[in-house]
Amino acid sequence: MLAVCALVPASLNVSPQELLSLLLPIVGMLLLGAVGLGLGGLLCGKILRVDGWISFALGLCAMIGYPATQIISIEIAEGLDVEADQKN
Repeated sequence: MLAVCALVPASLNVSPQELLSLLLPIVGMLLLGAVGLGLGGLLCGKILRVDGWISFALGLCAMIGYPATQIISIEIAEGLDVEADQKN
């Protein structure tokens, strides 16, 4: 995600010094977005009665986007399948 955000200023002819000065705000916004989406996912999980970790992970998928979203969703589904097998 950081690399994707770094590509936007590069397409605007920004100098390396200006890009380095943007590094802290970019990381800060990514962290703020992750916390916000994670907490929103937890809140929605409580309302919909979904496990907190799964709702948190799905909330973070909103920030990452495709194809990482598909990879994470597959991992979650496989993890749930393993848990179901262990219970049976």
